Amino acid sequence: MKKCDNCGAPFDGGVCPYCGQAAEHTGASDPASFNTGFQQNTAPIYHTAQQPTAAPYSQPTPAASPKSKWTAFFLCLFLGYFGIHRFYIGKIGMGVLYLFTYGLFGIGWIVDLIMIATGKMQDSNGLYLEK
Repeated sequence: MKKCDNCGAPFDGGVCPYCGQAAEHTGASDPASFNTGFQQNTAPIYHTAQQPTAAPYSQPTPAASPKSKWTAFFLCLFLGYFGIHRFYIGKIGMGVLYLFTYGLFGIGWIVDLIMIATGKMQDSNGLYLEK
């Protein structure tokens, strides 16, 4: 197995799949390329497309849904037994289920009220309802 002269990554020859550098020599004359049974003191090579630029310990803010949290809340409050709030946020299948089971027998309706009020409800695209 050869090592790339540019990045040090192992590859079979030709062009390095990590950095695109063409192989200029086989690496057979390099003593580190021989398998002696001992681990070399080399740091692992990580190829990343982009280094993180955010401050440490910060969480990225997820994108917000274009649907209104308060509209969904009041639809759920007054028409939650019929699943109208589920239709509003784009979850048609759950809306139909709520329609035929009267809000999952009232339990789903109460859970949805709490989830919308606490900001944990997501629309059909997986975005959280805000505003």
